[in-house]
Amino acid sequence: MNTNINLTGMVNLAERSLGAEVISATDDFFAEKENLINLEDPVFIEGKFTERGKWMDGWESRRRRIPGHDSCVLRICRGVIRAINIETTHFTGNFPENAMVEACDSDSDPDEKTEWTEVLPVSSLTGDSTNLFEIASDGIWSHVRLNIYPDGGVARLRVYGNVHKNWAEVSKDQVIDLAATVNGGVALACSDMHFGRMENLLNPGRAVNMGDGWETARRRGPGHDWAVIQLGRPGHVQSLELDTLHFKGNYPATCAVRATYAPGATVSVLADLKYEWQTLIDHASMKADSNHIFDCSNNTIGLISHVMLEMHPDGGVGRLRVHGTAIINNPTQLKPRTLSAESFKPYGDVVELEGRPSRRINMGHADRFESLAELDLTEGGEPALSVFKARPISLPFHVTCMERHPCSSQLFIPKGNGRFLVLVAEGEGEFNPTKMELFISNGKQGINYHRGVWHHFLMAIEQEQEFIVIDRSNPDENTDEVELDAPYPIITSFE
Repeated sequence: MNTNINLTGMVNLAERSLGAEVISATDDFFAEKENLINLEDPVFIEGKFTERGKWMDGWESRRRRIPGHDSCVLRICRGVIRAINIETTHFTGNFPENAMVEACDSDSDPDEKTEWTEVLPVSSLTGDSTNLFEIASDGIWSHVRLNIYPDGGVARLRVYGNVHKNWAEVSKDQVIDLAATVNGGVALACSDMHFGRMENLLNPGRAVNMGDGWETARRRGPGHDWAVIQLGRPGHVQSLELDTLHFKGNYPATCAVRATYAPGATVSVLADLKYEWQTLIDHASMKADSNHIFDCSNNTIGLISHVMLEMHPDGGVGRLRVHGTAIINNPTQLKPRTLSAESFKPYGDVVELEGRPSRRINMGHADRFESLAELDLTEGGEPALSVFKARPISLPFHVTCMERHPCSSQLFIPKGNGRFLVLVAEGEGEFNPTKMELFISNGKQGINYHRGVWHHFLMAIEQEQEFIVIDRSNPDENTDEVELDAPYPIITSFE
């Protein structure tokens, strides 16, 4: 059991609004199996009894007097399971000692011929508490079976994970709701959700009541409320819907929707007030109990992966729809590896003193380190000495172009100790975006690209950085460039 699992970016696949249903149970004598997936937190009512015994808000089987154990089968929203919470709140002397969870993937409900796969081995439970377990399986599942040993009561079962969407069935021109939970959209963070969950914004259909939307507390100070949504797939926005159905005296005065292309960006980055979002709609007036539709087909933002919904100053919205066309392939997320002479050897030389031989010169006052890089400069030109001043990049960074120099090498030696990123790819033939590698320097290294190696311009990351550069004169005659197609590879971390 691990109560510290970060559930950000996951949804509860066992939620009725996503099609989840409790199908069967071996026994639910004391409390109905359907309670397992109730959205509300479990409650305890002192003195409430039924004709079968104490009323309990959960699933509870009778005391088993024969060998075996009890189980319950649920249909879930098809997806990858990352964590499971077997909640025993209010079950004290009647919770199971242990539990195990199995899963299967089936177009129809399971039967006696179904083959189940164990995703959570037999694990001990604690009464009157949450029992949160991390799941290591990367399988795609449509059903789960909760096995309890030997009997007892469970208040709620939450199955956290990522919705599986078969994007191969979606054409590149098909307009869908990119933010919908059933299409993989996830609510990542919000300023407040005192009355209604941010996840409700992405549910299917229109809200059934005010509680089925996102609603914040009344704001008494400056500022506004916001929610960050990760789309199920990056895409191009055609239109937006903001539905205030049921919100009559508490709808926002105005709303704005911002957008960005930042696949893989952390919540802390996106929720930073300094993060630069682009605007799809700005301070649009809202009406009570109405669905507002905005045409965004002429926006110039291009590809987006996240949106931020702002409510000014506060209030409630039932649904947010982001209609658009999705890209078929996910963008490549580039993660830096340590720059070393061995790892960089296919692309050039790492210029560093550590571990390199030297000889004493100048009457013992200096050490000379020789042949640190293989310079190759003069085919059709003359050697050139320059200084480049690189401004630091900010995350997320989109890689939209690469270049190479077919007639010479290119040497960069940093002035100072600032770290920087080096992005390269195999240099022979046409550029292959699947062959890119990203390196990070330790702040004391230079690099020398060999002739013809595809590379990106150097990316300073912590401060403005100056580089002494030795390459060939007339660089315009010695440069091949290639522009990358969307979805662009993206750098989301310097670590």
